[in-house]
Amino acid sequence: MQFWIDAGNYAESYRRAAGLAARVEPWSGLVGYRGILAHQLPEDLNPDRLWYDVNDAPAVLADIDEATQP
Repeated sequence: MQFWIDAGNYAESYRRAAGLAARVEPWSGLVGYRGILAHQLPEDLNPDRLWYDVNDAPAVLADIDEATQP
């Protein structure tokens, strides 16, 4: 879970530093998910969703790599 919160924090920092508008993917998706995870109590988290998202991390990283290419 901390991985996704950190990813959202870094995504927002990058978006601001790059001068990108809000709601630009993939940054906005990471920031939104960070907000969900950061404000839920542990018992409210869906472990199936976390497991799916951890397994989807390579696809998310590929999207980020593509978005940061000049």
